[in-house]
Amino acid sequence: MSEQAEFTWTPDMSVPNESIQDFTDEELAQRRDVIRRRLSELSRATELHKAERAMLDEEFLRRFDERHSQGTKTEGWTIFVREDLSYPDLYDIQAFEDYIRETGNLYLLQRRISITNLEEEFKAGRDIPGIRRITKRTVNQRKR
Repeated sequence: MSEQAEFTWTPDMSVPNESIQDFTDEELAQRRDVIRRRLSELSRATELHKAERAMLDEEFLRRFDERHSQGTKTEGWTIFVREDLSYPDLYDIQAFEDYIRETGNLYLLQRRISITNLEEEFKAGRDIPGIRRITKRTVNQRKR
């Protein structure tokens, strides 16, 4: 496609990967913007649906508690409660940390690094053994 070609992207267009290299920068930017906007719309719709589903679930749970039941059947559905036994609620971090120190049960922790705290260490000029900095490159776009 030439630099002068008029380009209008519609959401129903699909482009094989091979032809992307023939697009101008403007055409790539337009396509990327359409995808960004569609993903944003989908994200908003997903959040609205999740909120509505949570309200419906709360009402079912309220009704089940009221009836002292774990579920119900309708003409077209079987609705029931599944209880997952343990989701941790860390209400006393000091007691938990003391337990880890006393027992050495590090397997209870996830291997996740605090980026914020690590950045502070790097800014202070400290190297942390076992950690190396990797630069993540992403493409950003804004309308002029």
